[in-house]
Amino acid sequence: MRKLSVQIGAGTGISVLLSGILGLSVSWGNSAERYDQRLYNTAISLLRNEKPAQALKTFQELSENFPGSPLADDALYQSGRFNYRPEGIGDLHRTDQATLVRALPYFRKIQKTYSRSDTAPLALYKLGLISLEARNPERDLDEAFATFSRILNLYPTSPVVDRAMFGVAFTQYRMRSFSRAMTQLEELLERFPRSRTATDALYLLAICQALNGQEVAAMESLQLVIDREEDGSWKNRALRLSTLLYRTRFLPQLGKEVVYRPDREFEQATSRAGMRSCADLAVDGDGRVYAADSRQRLLWSFQPDGGLLGRLHRPEGIQWISIRGDRGVLTGNRNMVFLGSGARVIETEEQPVGDIDSVAISREGELFILDRKFREIVKLDPVLEFQSRLYQATSGKLLELRLGPLEDLFLLTGPDPVILLRDQGGEWKEHLAGEESLGSRPEDFAVDGLRNLYVLSDRGGRLRVLSPSGETIALLDVATYSDGSRFLPNRVAADGAGSIYLCNRKGTRIVRYR
Repeated sequence: MRKLSVQIGAGTGISVLLSGILGLSVSWGNSAERYDQRLYNTAISLLRNEKPAQALKTFQELSENFPGSPLADDALYQSGRFNYRPEGIGDLHRTDQATLVRALPYFRKIQKTYSRSDTAPLALYKLGLISLEARNPERDLDEAFATFSRILNLYPTSPVVDRAMFGVAFTQYRMRSFSRAMTQLEELLERFPRSRTATDALYLLAICQALNGQEVAAMESLQLVIDREEDGSWKNRALRLSTLLYRTRFLPQLGKEVVYRPDREFEQATSRAGMRSCADLAVDGDGRVYAADSRQRLLWSFQPDGGLLGRLHRPEGIQWISIRGDRGVLTGNRNMVFLGSGARVIETEEQPVGDIDSVAISREGELFILDRKFREIVKLDPVLEFQSRLYQATSGKLLELRLGPLEDLFLLTGPDPVILLRDQGGEWKEHLAGEESLGSRPEDFAVDGLRNLYVLSDRGGRLRVLSPSGETIALLDVATYSDGSRFLPNRVAADGAGSIYLCNRKGTRIVRYR
């Protein structure tokens, strides 16, 4: 068909007439003030002046009335981007479901109608991110992997190739395909050594190497992060993981004793705070420590050096807490959950939760609850809506629930000590069992970033540090304070470097072993 070139003046709708009615291909001219350009500029100006509703309406006018305009795909992308802001894996899980749903049609239309435009790979990358979002009802790791891979195949020179490569590797890591993830990350670092994803890639590479049994390579990758990054948070994160690797992998492999020493300065600092009980204990990614004081109805927080950070009062009482990534502290009493400043009673489809006894929160913000009364484990979405029932006990007691680095769920049951592990298929299998592995009457346990377990016994005050395969890394007698007085802890937590935190029900102080 012959191609018709037409000059378009301001306010003229001839493009729609020619392309839509006559079915001809239109080549846009270089008029000083095309109407489609004016609409686009106006919409951008409205966004900058914080008038999003008017801006989105103007973008809509452009994309619907001028579908052949070279700016039609840009209008769609800007509309989708306004609704969905994340630009990378690290920005995930902060967008609500309604906003995700509003953004999807814009990115999908670009893929369907403007697949050769410069916004097509950008829109496809956004679709890959949305496939990973916890609040997306159609969340799917396979879909995310396929979407990121399409960018590499269809748009190999696009500006999001490095981020798409990281997306592929991240989904492979989440699928536990560590070797494939490592190959992708190594290629990314070779092709884009100075990209903004390089540090993320190095750190994820180290984690995959460590989980794949390549500890030396993992230490080398972490050292590269330490050497190249001026950002203190990245350095600290890499240093913590290096310490954990050295203590729980290298020393045992060399046949050397793993030694933990009490940090007396930390203990003395926390003892001055004024706690009177300790119902639960947690440590965040930056080394801040949180203790639930149910007697005084206070949530205590401490700096990494033990100095008091703050006290938060909850009149309903505080029974348990959980920390994950940059997520806030969760506190509760029976069937009440506090997430940030909001609170709500948790209900399943059939009944309210009877008595929350243990909680775990994922990096995606999903909440896992151990209900001691009904002897079950339920899963909630990031806005605390019931999703599914994961476990229903027919016998025994459910004692504690913990979440590992790969979103593994570990469940301690009794009276015969057993730790169950939920696999990728959703099946619960025996991971460790018996007094020989777990000690007599285990009361609490923690999991670190390498899936090591820290199992605390309530008889004799002993703590066992176990590798993922169940081998004993260290055995500590923690039944006394550093001043020689008796100390029988009932709660344990571990940080990113493998330091151990303990408190007892009296909660007068927190003891740290490093």
